[in-house]
Amino acid sequence: EELWAHYTGGASPVELRIDWGAGRGPKNRYTMGLEPFLEAVVTDAPLIKEMFDFWADFVIECARPWLQHVRFDMVTLVEDGIGYRNSSLVSPAMYRALWGPALRKVTDFLRRSGVDLIAHYTSGNIRPRIPTLLDLGFNVLYPLEAAADMDAPAVVAVGFVGHPAVDPGEQGVVAPHAHVLPGMDAGAELTDEDLAP
Repeated sequence: EELWAHYTGGASPVELRIDWGAGRGPKNRYTMGLEPFLEAVVTDAPLIKEMFDFWADFVIECARPWLQHVRFDMVTLVEDGIGYRNSSLVSPAMYRALWGPALRKVTDFLRRSGVDLIAHYTSGNIRPRIPTLLDLGFNVLYPLEAAADMDAPAVVAVGFVGHPAVDPGEQGVVAPHAHVLPGMDAGAELTDEDLAP
């Protein structure tokens, strides 16, 4: 309870970061290894759905007491490694079918718990999955990796803000040392590193 009081009483933004999937998710291929995981995605969809359903329930029950005691400014689901330089690990259709229901269960829970900013974190080019992520309830995407040709203005145009931090003042979503791009909300900014060539 002392820790909850510390987070609740502080002046700084508070973020809850959650790895999506056992074993650091995609980085460790959900503890299965790359080839067995990808083979199961294609040949054993019920197993993959069961894994993600379990993980959604696990995440919700672990986060529940924290969300009852702490007002988080943002929750980030870390799925680093799902994107590569040219595209993502799986197609948008596979992602929507296999990952989607479990991710939606978590984002719905977070919204009901009062979380307004729900981020999806992965490097790589995941542009084909952006509409799906929006549909699943995410409203923040970061980092925008220049090496993977993630064009920041195009990503922002479909509804995402890159690399956010929350200012407890009136500015809303901001990032220090950042540039506001044309067409962006005045409170939404991208950091210099997000805009690097």
